[in-house]
Amino acid sequence: MFELASTLLAERGFRLIVISADNQKPSAQVHNGHLQYLGLSCWYRGTISARDSSETLVIPRGLYKALSELAPDIIVTEDISGLPANLWIPFLRLTRGIPYLVWTLGPSILGKRRSAWRALATPLIWALRRPASGFIAYSEWALRALKEHYDKPVWVAPNSTASFRSPMKRKAAALDQVMEPLRILYIGRLTAQKHLDRLFQAVARAKHLMFVDVVGDGDEAGQLKTLAKRLGISDRVIFHGEVRDSDRKADLILNADVGVMPGLGGLFIQEVQSLGCPVIAGPADGTEQDLVRGPNPELYMDEPTSDAIQQRLELLADDRELLARCAARAVEVTSSSYNLDNMAHNWVAAIVAVLDGRTESGS
Repeated sequence: MFELASTLLAERGFRLIVISADNQKPSAQVHNGHLQYLGLSCWYRGTISARDSSETLVIPRGLYKALSELAPDIIVTEDISGLPANLWIPFLRLTRGIPYLVWTLGPSILGKRRSAWRALATPLIWALRRPASGFIAYSEWALRALKEHYDKPVWVAPNSTASFRSPMKRKAAALDQVMEPLRILYIGRLTAQKHLDRLFQAVARAKHLMFVDVVGDGDEAGQLKTLAKRLGISDRVIFHGEVRDSDRKADLILNADVGVMPGLGGLFIQEVQSLGCPVIAGPADGTEQDLVRGPNPELYMDEPTSDAIQQRLELLADDRELLARCAARAVEVTSSSYNLDNMAHNWVAAIVAVLDGRTESGS
């Protein structure tokens, strides 16, 4: 996304500098004449866990110094994931008049119980958002939610990793294959808040034969393998680990009939739907409202329980015509809205609007 955005900004004479933090030494890399990556060393990186959710806390060294020396025309900051380090940015707005935009999922994740960290961070979140020039929202749902809470302009840059030029051909869901096993795909971290146990329980109880491809790794991998064995489906659940090769991942997506997101997430939906694999999902990061609930309401769950997942899997296993329609609608919404090209163009449009002094929202 940054490569596309930097090219668009370069047309207006701007250079894009992307600052990130890691555990290594500070670094600077010029990707091209108008895009630079600046890596700051990490003073602290850790995970704060509460109940069945967790937050990653990253505090870089030298952020204020770097921003002061760069003296940017405008700053775009991530929202909660950037706390508390990005609180230097409102201070720069106050002392140097540098405008900034907050790039955000929205006021809260729909249907998600707030973690202890989020509750404690509420004053910090308000301190970051209130002086902002506006917001760049991940989804249309986030736009509406932000407008209910803040009297500020909001632009939608639909959160995506896929280009609209991504290959969109996939095998047709042939009607004479009704008796073939349904192939289910999950891509993401294997952590408690992803609730893969719900998917496994649904597959174990389903009246149809189903297979599950699990792509990803995490703290829960061992427990999930044990659960699959205990449920009697270990021969039908394939753990692929983390797959970095894009062609191999694309093959897994194209071979799947449906994706399932039983817990939190977001990018997984548009990634697989761009290749024609519809997704069963519940409340997540807000993008599911546009990508699932809108085009494929049959696949949306108000509460993603194992019973709700089982019901939708059996619905698709029984009705391959419905599966084909859901696949077509999944491709359409991704190719028309949720792609990197729209994301970059709208992201840049928000920046340009603030610099030009315009305050109207857009998408």
